[in-house]
Order: sequence, then structure tokens, then C-alpha cells
Amino acid sequence: MRHWYAYHSDRVMGYTYASVGASQMYLTKCHPLALSDVIWVVEGDLKKPAGFRLTDCFRYTLAEYPPFPAGYEGFKLKILGHSSLLTHEIPLDKAELWFSTLHSMYITKQKFFHSLSLELSMVTGLCHASNIKF
Repeated sequence: MRHWYAYHSDRVMGYTYASVGASQMYLTKCHPLALSDVIWVVEGDLKKPAGFRLTDCFRYTLAEYPPFPAGYEGFKLKILGHSSLLTHEIPLDKAELWFSTLHSMYITKQKFFHSLSLELSMVTGLCHASNIKF
């Protein structure tokens, strides 16, 4: 089981992650995912400065491939989970070292989906913030 970070931007997508109503992500690249890998979804909002929150955590259970509906033509893969492991959204604070590192390494560099296999402090921070144990 590997952990992956995914980012959803309200500004870029034009809607909130919660409005989708499902544990899923569209990806522009294919990644070496395995069934039961854990996907952590961080969302940035439209505020200035942007606020961030952990909006989903799910186990990868299914993949879908194009063709996708209008507006999603540029994506190569859709990953889904049965349900969220979170009970509610969790605000994230850049004062926390693990999130500050995740923010500077991935969010500001526009890496919207990435393996956290070598990022133990980030996985530990996500688990601690969400109270999810693996």
C-alpha cells in the first residue's frame, strides 16, 4: 500500500471537491497505482490568501479511462474509491512543518498528483491530522 497526494483547486476546476459527491480524481498522467493505495486529497479555495483543507482520503479501488464527459477530455485516467475515510474536512495550516513542506514541494510547483512513498513526514502528518491509522 502506497500513499499518494492529490490536489484539487477550486479556482482551476471551477467547483469544490465536495460538490462532486464521490471519492474520485481525474488525472492527466497515468501513474503506477495499485489497488488499495491511499489517496489523500488536499483542496485550495478561492480566498486570498488561499486556505487549504484535507477534503478526502480514500483507497483506490477502480480506474476508468476515456472517453470522459465534456470538460474532462484532457484527462487520461479517473481513479475512484468506494467511500471516504474522512468524517469531515480538516483545515490545514502552513505553520505545520509537514504541510509547509508539502505546500512548497507540490502545490506551489503545480504537481497535482504525486507519490508520497519517500515522504514519511507528510504521510505521518496527514494521518495525525485526520486520525486515520493504517
